[in-house]
Formats: sequence, structure tokens, C-alpha cells
Amino acid sequence: VGSTETATATTAASPYTIDGLNPQTNYTVKVWPICADEGDFECHKVERQATTLAPPESIPYCLGFDGSSMPAGWLALSGSVNLDYTTPGGSGRSMRLYATTSNPSAIVMPLLDMPATLCSEVAMVYVNFMVRSGNGNGTLEIGTVHDAGLGGIDFVAISTIAVTAEWTETTVSLPANAVMSEMVALRLTSANGSAEVYIDRLCTGYCFGANVELTG
Repeated sequence: VGSTETATATTAASPYTIDGLNPQTNYTVKVWPICADEGDFECHKVERQATTLAPPESIPYCLGFDGSSMPAGWLALSGSVNLDYTTPGGSGRSMRLYATTSNPSAIVMPLLDMPATLCSEVAMVYVNFMVRSGNGNGTLEIGTVHDAGLGGIDFVAISTIAVTAEWTETTVSLPANAVMSEMVALRLTSANGSAEVYIDRLCTGYCFGANVELTG
């Protein structure tokens, strides 16, 4: 466990849960079969790198990107993601996504949580933020992924976000059942050269049917 400690377990159960891991920590998991009559088949082991996720953030969840590092729970999956001094208000920082034709930029938001009493009633979760393009190229999408700790599998685009050279406020509505079972991700792709976008002042909230509860 961690960078210097190891732990070993033998089990016949599948799936197997590993307890006691720390959040936002890189781990290496190795699995191999053991047969009673033929011994230890370590030569057939499977090795995977995984990053544990941060604890869920409660809705409403709002933040800027003014710190010296990426906020807790945000996990870059690919491309270049960093903090930049380009902001809507002229001070502080924003999040910058940079992509090329061969290397899209993707980042996962923290897990989102809401009171259990509301889960069956909420129809949509909305994400509101300021966005602008750095060079006019690229396509920005918001969607979901699963197994983000393993690098993000099966990005499913839910909405394409219009991005211009001016800071623009945008609100995207996502099906609540998708958000509660998967993780929300932003992905920037480029079909021609490089692309960059800046994102700031992000808030999430929830909607009961067609009525928006402005909880952010």
C-alpha cells in the first residue's frame, strides 16, 4: 500500500474489495492464479496501475480555480490540463485544457453526491460555468466516464458546448441517474492542429423535472 508498503491477500471471491486505501493515491495491483496441484502461477500475473478517487462532493458544489494546484478530486485523464491566469474577472486563475489532433484533453470532476432523500426525485443535475476559447479550434464536450481511477473508460458525450473567443456563461443539464452512477468529465478534441479552452466559476445544482433549483 502506498509508495513503499505492500500487502498480499489470497481469495476465491470475485469481485474482491481492497479496504484501507487512501484517497487520491496511486497504487499498483497485481493478480495471479494459484492452483493447488500446480503451485503459484506468478508468470501469468496481471498488473494494473490505479488511482483512488477523492471523497464525493455534495451538491451544490461550486468552486473557482484560484489555488496553486488543481482542486481536490479533479483527475486529468489525458492531454494537458493546468491552471492559467486567463480569467473572466482579470484576477485569480482558471483551468486550461489543451489538446492536439492525436491527444485529446480530458478531466474528470469529483464524484457528486446528494442527500439520499432527494435521489429518487431529482431529474437532472446541471453544471454551470464560464468558458472561452484560446485559439478558436477544438470541440468541447461534457459527458460521463467510469473507472476514472484506471484512466477513464468509455467516455459518453452528453452535450457539446459552444465556445467562443469571449468568456461566456453556459449551463448544461445532465440526467441525474447518469451522474450518480458515473463520473462527469470534460473532453476537448481537435480535428485540426491544437486547441485550448479556459474554464472558471463552476457550480453544480439539481433540477426537479423542468424546474431548476438554483442551489449554486
